[in-house]
Amino acid sequence: MGYTHYWHQENGDVPSDLWEKFVSDCKKILALIQKSGVALCYEYDEPRSKVHCSKDMVRFNGPNELGHETFILSPNEIDFQFCKTAQKPYDLAVCSCLILALHHFGDYISVSSDGDPADWTDAVRLVFQTFGYGDFPFTDEDVRERFVEDYVPQALADLEAARKEIGLDRLSEVEIEKPI
Repeated sequence: MGYTHYWHQENGDVPSDLWEKFVSDCKKILALIQKSGVALCYEYDEPRSKVHCSKDMVRFNGPNELGHETFILSPNEIDFQFCKTAQKPYDLAVCSCLILALHHFGDYISVSSDGDPADWTDAVRLVFQTFGYGDFPFTDEDVRERFVEDYVPQALADLEAARKEIGLDRLSEVEIEKPI
């Protein structure tokens, strides 16, 4: 079938408050991905179109030959969905959005993939560095443990370096006035 990500929405429609938080985070992460040079659009054969993030759905693809199957996620319970990316550049956006969905939706969604942990590393790192969380999509405990051993030390070192670079490491040294 090719390199594909799968998700199953369970337990009814995603509550609107969870969906709104998810859409807000998707807008941020997709903008970062585009800023990094990964082209995204609404549909592969509409390369000038914009990514769609709304109360109804999140939808995007890569343009032209950089696209494959369109990623579509809605708050409505749909038994089974998938997106075949063929590991094209927009795969980073698909993985990132699925990680965001896992974080925000909890028991409302399950995710699986033809990819292995290494294929998700960039997306987990990007979500973690952007939002401070990065739910790992694989449920197999051996795979999770191996990923945590390989990924977490580097992710924490990257986060600490980024904090130092922007001066967040000095916040603990600053006296904060307490209101009277």
